[in-house]
Amino acid sequence: MNLGFPRVSEIGPMLFKLGTIYIFVSFSPESCLGRGLESAQRRKSERGLHRFMLFRFTREFAFDLNFTSKHVIRHSGKTNIAMLCILNTIHEHRMLNGDIAKDDFKIIYIAPMKALATEMTASFGKRLATIGLQVRELTGDTTLSKKEISETQMLILTPEKWDVVTRKGSSDNSLTSLVRLLIIDEVHLLHDDRGPVIETIVARTLRQVEMSQTGIRIVGLSATLPNYVDVARFLRVNPYKGLFFFDGRFRPVPLTQKFIGVKKVGGVREVQETMNEVCYDEVLSYVKKGHQVLVFVHARNATVNLAQAFRDRAAKLGHLEMFLPKTTGTRGYVQASRNHKLFELFRFGFGVHHAGLIRHDRLLMEKVFHQGHTTVLFCTATLAWGVNLPAHAVVIRGTDVFDAEKGQFADLGVLDVQQIFGRAGRPQFEDEGHGIIITTQNKLDKYLAMLIRQAPIESQFFKRIHDNLNAEIALGLSFECCCPLHDKEYVRKKIKKRSFQIFLEQKFFLTILLSLSI
Repeated sequence: MNLGFPRVSEIGPMLFKLGTIYIFVSFSPESCLGRGLESAQRRKSERGLHRFMLFRFTREFAFDLNFTSKHVIRHSGKTNIAMLCILNTIHEHRMLNGDIAKDDFKIIYIAPMKALATEMTASFGKRLATIGLQVRELTGDTTLSKKEISETQMLILTPEKWDVVTRKGSSDNSLTSLVRLLIIDEVHLLHDDRGPVIETIVARTLRQVEMSQTGIRIVGLSATLPNYVDVARFLRVNPYKGLFFFDGRFRPVPLTQKFIGVKKVGGVREVQETMNEVCYDEVLSYVKKGHQVLVFVHARNATVNLAQAFRDRAAKLGHLEMFLPKTTGTRGYVQASRNHKLFELFRFGFGVHHAGLIRHDRLLMEKVFHQGHTTVLFCTATLAWGVNLPAHAVVIRGTDVFDAEKGQFADLGVLDVQQIFGRAGRPQFEDEGHGIIITTQNKLDKYLAMLIRQAPIESQFFKRIHDNLNAEIALGLSFECCCPLHDKEYVRKKIKKRSFQIFLEQKFFLTILLSLSI
């Protein structure tokens, strides 16, 4: 049956043949979008699981590669691909009587943000609870006792938290030695300042595999990026069997992108006020149609300041009623928060979300937006990494981000823009999405070019080389062990493509190792 999808090129001389594949998605007609659906249930080994729809997409590589083999595909229903890999690990630990050997394995899911970790804990916990498996979150917001960890089959952590756990060495051997599946969500964070942590985690895991001779499957889930082959080699993926690339044509919900440039007329304050007015007009155009909007800013205090500016402008122009929440049933719940600014803004249909809020308030803001009690949510990039909310449109207000290391403002990265735009029009909520970026006119061409060409991701390992070396030395590694560790990192895979600069960096790296080994 011809489903009308573009062909998928496999790395190598052969083209992958299209046909039917089965991808598990939540049992929801809205998430299926009416494209080649079959309401069939598949219960091969996931006894008692929630019902899943079978989504016809492309021939058998999703189910067969992820459930019955050790390869993985990317960029298409990432959470559901992760679920297939989890089911594969569970299936491998079923005993002859059908029970699951719960004490023989651990599944580690690395989420880039605490907000996403909380969402994934709820999502996977609901799916796996029916077969008696425990899913728990372990981040800076939560603590688990050794007993709770031993009773848990799947842990969801941030990269930094798992790095700390694996740095402890022998004290946590009981946990690390039981890991059979490591899922890294948003692996394109390799390009970010947090990239060295991911490189270290992967290298440490590969070293554990070599030393213990036990198999640990590493799964990378990523947004679309141009040099996906480099990332695949870094994760030790077989490029001829387990690597597939899906571009924007496979996006189930169409995304419209809009770029707005503001002329620099007057001082900084005048430019900021102009951006606020443009942002207000864009948001209002969607609110009038009954849609919800996410507005992204780049500082915690900017969320409250912009929300208050919206409130004042709406009052001045007589638009307050358009933003007011449809129901008032949650007012008492919001009023119970210790943050009085949240309740004050909530009265006008506005919400605020950033990492500086306590966990209770962050979850509260996500909940009231999800239930439609707020029309506009002002947030930072905390909500950009994988959190699914019913936002029809997202607006990036400004592109100046403060770089604490350099002590100056820098431009918002293209991967961050792509990530934020990806929050608009989630398949389970909307049938289309809109992404708007508001910047200064002199930067408009830059963002247009970057989003069209897509710059490749590069390793940031050498920015944190001292931390990584100290951690490995503290674990008792010798010079001979540190060199193979470096060989496993993403930066090593880039040496052949970036000869001179990487050569100097590698020489510097080996010089440090030699000095430390004396």
